[in-house]
Amino acid sequence: MNRKTTALLLLLLLGSAGLYVGTRSGPGSSGHQAAPTAPAGQALVTGQSFRRLVIERGASTPRQAYQLDDGVWWQVQPVRFPVQATGPEAVINAALSLSPRQTLTPRPSEDTTPELQGVPTRADLGLGPESDRVAIVSGDEVFNLVLGRREVAGTAWLAIDGADGAFLVDPTLHDAVDAAAPAAWRATTLPGPTADAVGKIMLEQRGRRADENAIMHRGTAGWHWGHRPDHPRPADHNARADREAANQLAALTDGLPIGGYVTDDPARLGELGLADPAATLTLHRATAGPASGPVCTLRLGRPADTSQPPARYATASFGPSPSPVVFLVSGASVAPMLEDPAALRDRRLVMADPTSVTGLRVDRVDSGTIELARERASGAAPTVRFVQPDAHTQADPRWAAAWISLLHRTQAHTFAPAPPEAQAPIATATLQLAADRMERVRIYKEREGRTDVLLAVRENEPIAAVVPADALAPLLAPAITLRNTQLPAPPNVTAIRLTRDDGVVFAFDDLEDDTPTLEAAGTRVPADERWDVPALRQLQHWLQHPQAVQWTPHAELPRGPVARLTTGPDAPAYSVNMGQNLAKRTDLPGVFRIAPEIAALFNAEYRPRVLIDARADELTAVTLRMAQDSATAQAPAGVEPLGLRDRLAGLRAQRWLPAASGGSDMLAPAAWSLRMHADTRQWTLEYLGPDRWRINNQPVSLSPADAQAFNAAVDAWNQAPTP
Repeated sequence: MNRKTTALLLLLLLGSAGLYVGTRSGPGSSGHQAAPTAPAGQALVTGQSFRRLVIERGASTPRQAYQLDDGVWWQVQPVRFPVQATGPEAVINAALSLSPRQTLTPRPSEDTTPELQGVPTRADLGLGPESDRVAIVSGDEVFNLVLGRREVAGTAWLAIDGADGAFLVDPTLHDAVDAAAPAAWRATTLPGPTADAVGKIMLEQRGRRADENAIMHRGTAGWHWGHRPDHPRPADHNARADREAANQLAALTDGLPIGGYVTDDPARLGELGLADPAATLTLHRATAGPASGPVCTLRLGRPADTSQPPARYATASFGPSPSPVVFLVSGASVAPMLEDPAALRDRRLVMADPTSVTGLRVDRVDSGTIELARERASGAAPTVRFVQPDAHTQADPRWAAAWISLLHRTQAHTFAPAPPEAQAPIATATLQLAADRMERVRIYKEREGRTDVLLAVRENEPIAAVVPADALAPLLAPAITLRNTQLPAPPNVTAIRLTRDDGVVFAFDDLEDDTPTLEAAGTRVPADERWDVPALRQLQHWLQHPQAVQWTPHAELPRGPVARLTTGPDAPAYSVNMGQNLAKRTDLPGVFRIAPEIAALFNAEYRPRVLIDARADELTAVTLRMAQDSATAQAPAGVEPLGLRDRLAGLRAQRWLPAASGGSDMLAPAAWSLRMHADTRQWTLEYLGPDRWRINNQPVSLSPADAQAFNAAVDAWNQAPTP
């Protein structure tokens, strides 16, 4: 046997001895340390409930620590931030798959025993102080694993920290640690608290004073505003917050999408606008005690792009310390954080369910009290009646119902502190609710003297809603505005006399017949003339079923063109301001508004309005004459403007005009005239000036469309070349 063979046999013997010694090694020194040795094929790491994972990659790389809290895995070192469960679980599952192929007790480096010189030391196996390490916590057990060198045969060395043995294993855990990427493990959405778990919201915006920012608390009656201890704001005590807006903020971080991670470098926070955030949202738990501290703080930095609204840089902290982890969020997702905090206040004037309202009473300074009540008769629709000032007056169903629901339909535009107690309200509105409950709103004039707004303060609240004065005006208007708009109907209308301010009088008679008669301006219009009988029938129907739109506070008709109508010596007469659609009746106090189409009937032209009673093909000749040309020339063929005869055929007057005081000869001279012939009939249309024409010496007004067409035709006729 030669010397080389002898040496090889000695090494194998020493290796076998080392393996024997390794398999007999005892446990480590820690009482919670996992077993330091395991027979070949037995798992090195066991457990089911894992709660912590630590990865150390040498002295030059920061320690990575992950922890499971409330079902969410968090990176807790070097920064605290949520990660996806698949990352830590991939490393833990790789550790669970470990089972030794071979167990070895390395030779201590200082041991110079000749028989052990062939046994490798821990340094030889890559298990020195600079080696990668993995710590896994399962229940009360801690598995501290040291990762050694890889072997060319597809294996790797591993040791349990604090124990003497080393294990030759598959490199599954080594591969998982090498692939560990904290940035890739980070969550794609924030695990913020649900809205129901939030009991306090703080929203701060850059550039706003502390007392302008929003602090809201959830109470038994919903969200309300609070104040910071260092900036007391007693006026906000019990001030309501908008439930939907508050819940939107409370739920904003729950599943907020993360558009990508930017940096973990705290030195870059200033560059990205996060050293002085544009907005900071802090959410606190709803539970009392130590657990009620902040559970999530979201900070918004500067815009990251030019989209609308732009994406923003952001950080999220899940404890008292700020986080340097910068990521991107959609501008639309975080838009509520940048809105005016005043938008978080409850804009409603009253809280009661509208269906529970049984009535409304408004006490007005110097103008009395109005009270309406709802009545629900069995099997009938609810009605509204006057309680004050006159219980015998009928209320209009539509306007009274709108008046009772006005406080529910009106919302604040902005808010202001409630007026001091020394300032008396101009009105107090009291909602009568079911079960004898009430809800009051006080109405004040604006303290700065503005007349376009009023202040509305709900009882026991310190904040005033700033409301347009027009919105609350019906509560301050006279009771007449709520009077029934169905007017008393007179006896059957058989005759109508309508007198207008321009002196024209229309006298209609025989209305019970199929062929009523008309006398206009002292001239009786024959029954076969085409005067406007349909408009008369519409006016007659309204007079027999008079309906107002609404009563107004006016005592008398305002100035303007007025038409007067009577239906008989003992019947009520009407006066109508046609420009403002207002009317007054002699047997009723007050002024009421009527529909525009009804007011138009008082100003209608009932006389026959057809000026040229001929078809276009019946007009045999059309000639033009200008005032400066004494000669009358018939237009040559082909020069007459196209469409002129179609416009002239059947031409209607918009209204017949009164003649000048000196007769038709006193009218202004015509600028131009058109003469038309149709067999033995002929007509002369003359232009006297804007809105004034003459047909066969009778002054009329034409529709704007006809007037424009005729002026354009004359201009085209004058400019056309003569063949």
